[in-house]
Amino acid sequence: MMEAKLKRAESLYAAKKYKEAVKICLELVNEKEQVKEAWLLAAKSLLFSMGSPLNEESNKALFTTVGKAYAAATTFAEVQEIEHEVTDALNEWEEEKRKKTLVKLESNPTLDQFNEYLFQDSGYARMRISFSLETIKAIRSVPDDGTDKQERGEEKGRSKSTAEEGDVENYKLLVYETALRVFEETKKILTEKSDIHADAASNFASIVLERLLTAEAMVRFSIPKKGISAKESGERLKTFAKIITYRLDALIYPNGKALSLYLGNREEDINEIKDTYSKIKKIDPTFVAPALPSVEPITPKNLNGGCYVATAVYGSYDCPQVWTLRRFRDYTLAKTWYGRALIRTYYAISPALVSWFGHTDWFKKLWRGKLDGMVAKLNATGVESTPYEDKKW
Repeated sequence: MMEAKLKRAESLYAAKKYKEAVKICLELVNEKEQVKEAWLLAAKSLLFSMGSPLNEESNKALFTTVGKAYAAATTFAEVQEIEHEVTDALNEWEEEKRKKTLVKLESNPTLDQFNEYLFQDSGYARMRISFSLETIKAIRSVPDDGTDKQERGEEKGRSKSTAEEGDVENYKLLVYETALRVFEETKKILTEKSDIHADAASNFASIVLERLLTAEAMVRFSIPKKGISAKESGERLKTFAKIITYRLDALIYPNGKALSLYLGNREEDINEIKDTYSKIKKIDPTFVAPALPSVEPITPKNLNGGCYVATAVYGSYDCPQVWTLRRFRDYTLAKTWYGRALIRTYYAISPALVSWFGHTDWFKKLWRGKLDGMVAKLNATGVESTPYEDKKW
């Protein structure tokens, strides 16, 4: 009876009747049957019924459900199974949502639609971080050898702190392996689809960039200060540098013309690669550092060094409106960590957007009113509109 119920829920999920699938899953949970499978299917159903990655309430409900699925796991293998299924579902859902957002933007361009398109990457990244937090909780609460929680660590005479360190390293290894999988899948996607039509290039570049940045963040997290061998630490450092290098070197070919995938400021990334190579050299003196990526990306001829959207709207990087916005960037946004994070995200995404849409009238009309209002407010608060040289931050 219970297996039939689960199969019914799976059929509803396959038919994209997600709310009905969740209802049956919750019935199974209340009846204490097929609990792990029911919570996992409920989580995947909630994911595909979500309207936006930026919806806090939906995110909370989703990851509460993922946490319930993990809580029902009794072994490390079951945690890995859940991690794989949810990761695959996240990848599929993300691609589906990106396509829908782009279709809406192209059919009825509004500022809200454009903001959703521009900032959805931060939502996807935040979801993956939340998922990682649920995973680490699960790794800490289940053994990796089938023993129960009390037996873990005690049978082998390990102290509590040693057992916890082992759990954390198990999790970091899982995160590292996931990052490798994401990286390899992303390279495959880029190899197969790099030669694309310009209309689809912006969406494609955002997908690839978000996955590469996620893989970078996961590898960075997986590198512990202690608990693993020097050799293993060195391998993870090499992977970290390799992913950043790949992001900076990668090319796409909209309408057959070569363009760097990442068009943002590269100096910070290159310095991080150098720092990583120094750490590897300390571990392995025989290590020979590969060549560094180019500081200058391959860009469309009409792009300047910053404020891409404003430059496209006003027609020049040196004009009163853009001077005002550049001052705001350097003396207000750049003073806080979250402001710098916003600037970094902007420079990662906006060059590609301007490349694809900057020549269109709808793009300029969409942003002109918004930027005019922002410039007026900044000028009213004392931000000058006189000629300005960019500050390095």
